[in-house]
Amino acid sequence: MKGVAIDEEWIYNCVEVDKLREALEVLSHDGAKKILMQIAEKRISLLTVGPTQLEKKEAEELRMRGNDYVKTQDYRSAMKYYTDSIKINPTEAGTFGNRALTYQKINDIKRAIQDAKTAIILDKNFARGYQRLAEGYMLDKKYRKAYAAAKATLKKDPSSKPGNTFMADVKRVLLENGIKVNETSIDKEVAEIMEGKFRDDEAEPMEDIKAPKDPSDTYELERYFGHYNKLRKEAKELHKSGKFDMAIEIYKRAFDLVERMEKNRGSVPKEEFEKREALLYSNLAVCYKQKQEQTEVIAYSTKVIESPAATPDMKLKAYILRAYAYESLDKLKAAKADWVSVKEIQPGNLDASKALSRIAHALHEDNAQKKLDTIGESVRILEECKKKGNDFYKASTCFFV
Repeated sequence: MKGVAIDEEWIYNCVEVDKLREALEVLSHDGAKKILMQIAEKRISLLTVGPTQLEKKEAEELRMRGNDYVKTQDYRSAMKYYTDSIKINPTEAGTFGNRALTYQKINDIKRAIQDAKTAIILDKNFARGYQRLAEGYMLDKKYRKAYAAAKATLKKDPSSKPGNTFMADVKRVLLENGIKVNETSIDKEVAEIMEGKFRDDEAEPMEDIKAPKDPSDTYELERYFGHYNKLRKEAKELHKSGKFDMAIEIYKRAFDLVERMEKNRGSVPKEEFEKREALLYSNLAVCYKQKQEQTEVIAYSTKVIESPAATPDMKLKAYILRAYAYESLDKLKAAKADWVSVKEIQPGNLDASKALSRIAHALHEDNAQKKLDTIGESVRILEECKKKGNDFYKASTCFFV
C-alpha cells in the first residue's frame, strides 16, 4: 500500500479484495483506525460473499434516484445517490459507470477515470465502462489513451453508435494535434485495458506547433487556423441542433488549439489569436445561456468585455448576455450597470430601456419593502415593550421619536 492514502473514500471505492486485505493489514498496526478496519472488513465481505437481495434492492433504488437527477442535469445530487448505492453494493459496474459520467460533468476528471477503471474491473464485458474511460482520457487531453480505450469499446460492442461517433472524434483530435500513434503499441494497451490492467496515467507530450517566423510565410498558420475554423463550424452546427454540451466541448477544444498556437506564434501578431479567443468566449457565453448556467454566462461574457480584441458589437452582445444573467440571479444593481453600458454603446436599444425601467421598479419595490419591514419590526418591539409594563413602554418610545 505504498503511496496510497487509506481513508474512507479509498476503501469505499476499492473493489479489489487483495488490495483491501493489504489495507486491512496496514490499518491493524494503528489502533486509532478501528472504524476504517470495520469498513474494510465489510467491503471484503460484500465483494466476496456479495450483497443480500435486500441490499441489492436498496442499492438499485438509490441508483435509479441518481439516474433521475442526471436527467435534470443535477449531477452533484446524482453523484450523491450513486455513491450511497456503491456503499451498499460495490459489485455493480453500471453504478460506477454512471458516477463516472457525473464526475465528468463537474470536471473532476481524475475520479471520472478511476470510476471507469473500476467499472471495467468489475465487469470486463461492460462496454460503457470502456466508453467512460475513453471520455475521461479525452477530457484529460490524453488522446492516445482515449484512442486505446475507444478501440476497446468497439471491440466489446462494434455496433455501438456512441462508440463509433466517439472514435471518429478521437481520430479527428489526433489529426488536429499532429499526434501519430503506433497501432501495435496501442493494440497492446487495448489488450491490457480489456484485462482490467491500466498503465500509469502519465501526461502525453504534444507536438509543438511551428508558427511561421516570417509573417509572409503563412502556410503553417493557415493550416492550424483551418483546423480552428472547422471546429467552430462543427460547434455551431451542434448548437443549432440543440446539442449544447457537445458544442461547448468542441468550442473548448478550439480554444485549446488557439492557446497552443499562441505559445508558438513566433512573429505572428498576438492580435490574431486574441481575436479568435474573443469569438470563442462569445460562443461559449451563448451556449451556457441556452443551458441556463448563469454563472458561466457571466464568466465568459466578462472575458469578452475585457478582451482588447473584442469588437464593439461583440461587447454589446456580451453586456446584454451578462445583464440578463445578473437579473436572473437577482443581482439587480450589477444588471443595471450592464444595461447602462448597453445604452452607452447603442443609445436606441429598446431592450436596455425596458430593462432599466423594469429594474428601477424592482429596486423601488425592494426599498419600499425594506422600509415596511423596518416599520413592522419597530411596531413589534414597541408591542413587546408595552407588554412588559407601562413605565418600560414610555421609556422605550423615546427611541422611535
